[in-house]
Amino acid sequence: SPGQGLAIGFGWEGRKTLWHAGAEALRASEALANLIRLIRHLRPGAPVDIIAHSLGGRVALGALHRLSAGDIGRMILLAGAEFRCRAARAMDTEAGKSAEVFNITSRENDPFDLMVELVLGGGSGRTLGQGLGQPRGNWLDIQIDDPASLSALRHLGFRVAPPAVLVCHWSPYLRPGLFPLYRALFHDRAAWPLPMLAAALPGLTRR
Repeated sequence: SPGQGLAIGFGWEGRKTLWHAGAEALRASEALANLIRLIRHLRPGAPVDIIAHSLGGRVALGALHRLSAGDIGRMILLAGAEFRCRAARAMDTEAGKSAEVFNITSRENDPFDLMVELVLGGGSGRTLGQGLGQPRGNWLDIQIDDPASLSALRHLGFRVAPPAVLVCHWSPYLRPGLFPLYRALFHDRAAWPLPMLAAALPGLTRR
């Protein structure tokens, strides 16, 4: 609708094996950064936000290394398949320091997080499913299977359905009630500042 901006679908080769997809995600991050720089050149005053699922989170965070301060406004990661340490390094970049990241997690995704940790990390690191693991003023973990988090979201006006199954990699976008939250974070950011949401939600991610 008018005034709501333009959505661009960014595709990349994420099939074949998990090893292949993980490596392709790193290469795709460079292509994504090039696209964002082009958008910033053509529409210098327009905000650029990102929503990404699974290894798309690796693509999105990897792009921060190749961008400048202010190139990304807000980023929503849905069951992001990236390691805490790599995410922290991305947030230490100039683009990372100026962006705001909402990390949507759920214990429904634990088997997939474990697979990424074992296959891509050899079991030596934790993924973002456990949260970033360090406090940052521009990063917020939101655990959508946590009753306290769902209660806090309801008080804010977002009626997110509780999990219906024990295991689901797609819950962060299939669960009823989540897209109104994502839409508000992108289109009405003045009404939903990250510090206010951080104060309303539980401060710890349940293991």
